[in-house]
Amino acid sequence: MRKESYDSRGFLAMSLLKGLALGLLCCVFLFGEDNLVVLWSALSRPLYGQAWSFDEIFRTFTTVNVSSGGLSLLLGPSRTLPSILIIAACSIFGLLDGLRLQQIARLRRAIQAESERVLSVNERLRALTLTDSLTGLANRRRFFDELNNEIKRSERYGQPLTCLMLDLDYFKNINDTFGHQFGDYVLQQIAEIMTSESREADIIARYGGEEFAMILSNTTSEAAYNLAERLRVKIADFRFVRGSIATQMTVSIGLASWLQSDPVSPEKVISRADATLYEVKASGRNSVLTWERSHRRTRKICRQYIDEQSMDDLKKKLSDFSKDLKQTYIGAVSSLLSAVKVRDGYTLKHSYDVTYYALGIANEMGLNEGDIGVINNAANLHDLGKIGIDERILMKPSVLNEHETEVIREHPRMAADILQPLKFLAKEIALIIHHHEWYNGAGYPHGLKGENIPLGARIIAVADAFSAMTTERPYRKALSSEAAIQELMKCAGRQFDPAVVKAFIDAIRNGKVLLRDKSQNVVEMKSAG
Repeated sequence: MRKESYDSRGFLAMSLLKGLALGLLCCVFLFGEDNLVVLWSALSRPLYGQAWSFDEIFRTFTTVNVSSGGLSLLLGPSRTLPSILIIAACSIFGLLDGLRLQQIARLRRAIQAESERVLSVNERLRALTLTDSLTGLANRRRFFDELNNEIKRSERYGQPLTCLMLDLDYFKNINDTFGHQFGDYVLQQIAEIMTSESREADIIARYGGEEFAMILSNTTSEAAYNLAERLRVKIADFRFVRGSIATQMTVSIGLASWLQSDPVSPEKVISRADATLYEVKASGRNSVLTWERSHRRTRKICRQYIDEQSMDDLKKKLSDFSKDLKQTYIGAVSSLLSAVKVRDGYTLKHSYDVTYYALGIANEMGLNEGDIGVINNAANLHDLGKIGIDERILMKPSVLNEHETEVIREHPRMAADILQPLKFLAKEIALIIHHHEWYNGAGYPHGLKGENIPLGARIIAVADAFSAMTTERPYRKALSSEAAIQELMKCAGRQFDPAVVKAFIDAIRNGKVLLRDKSQNVVEMKSAG
């Protein structure tokens, strides 16, 4: 506090000294008519909201022509009073200027302090909306937000995720017997035990009254089961003691996992975990069960009463029907793509070329028939999302601007949205949405890198780029096949998978992919060195 007061007095004294110095300067040179303009410009700075400084006074001193006699100008009988008045006026101006700057500084500090206070209050309010006030854990709303984010992350990086649901057995008896305050104490202790047994990356939430939930990222069902069992044993062994009240209790735990092979929605993951939890409660409580084990057990029981041969026959019929349905749908979509030709003649031919090149690469890389079929479908449909894009952008005769480029970049997502309801195209959708990812992670929409990009998407990316480079557009000429291949080789390891680029070149050399010039004549590729 003293330091602040000392600094304040020192600042005002310095301002007063500036005014005094300027007053002396004005008195010394006032009677030189050539200097009046310069002196007034210096004297009037505070009137225009400008601060005085010693640098400014010095510049004024060096600008004015000093007449002989120096300070003797002040000693004349007719100049003493005016000199005193001038010095006093400048000193007062200097002091007022210092007070003004001081007030501005105080106002800035007050505004900054208030801004920090408001930000702090907003942060606390936001935390309150996402936090359970009793346990300090995440609340139900935040749990759903975090689960959505974690499933997207797991989908992006191909990692498993497990959801844990925990319910306190006979908790109503605790409240009825010992009162709600002791019940609150039990809930707080359960939260602490769960926190102590979890990893820092795990997300724990109070899901309901006596129900808790955990999101275990990058955790398999088996690893989650081990953690849940350890948690169950620790809670069963724990004595809840408060004052003269002491008791023990048990918990029931249900688990369900999200897997790349079973990419269900967040709601479905919670539904499975919840159903498994209540299966545990129905079978005696104080136990742990995974949805996968429950599912296998249900299927094992069913086999005792179901004719497996009949089931296999039915599955085969349904599989054949599904294949027919899938081909019928793809044929319908291909017809729909033909309609795009009316708006954008490039898109239809481009899809045919991309499919042809992609199949050549896939065969060269020795992929199995099923994977080749998926790549064939995905390559045919990879630009389906352009149906929803304004034709003024699709048919623009010049290079797209930044906003138009962002619109075009949405077409993989738009295609995926169109196809999303069709579960039998799940594999194709994964290739379509990722065919513009770059091998170094600089692509879109998810910024996947290297092997995290599905192989089929990496194949379509090379085929797509080659077709685009060798096709003439209104805003640029087409590259020759050799120039386009050189560009692919140049971007291998950065934009494209080097192994896929090599397979494409080998497919051309082996005759699995034939290149044609504008006259549709087959072009033989020269050695790329």
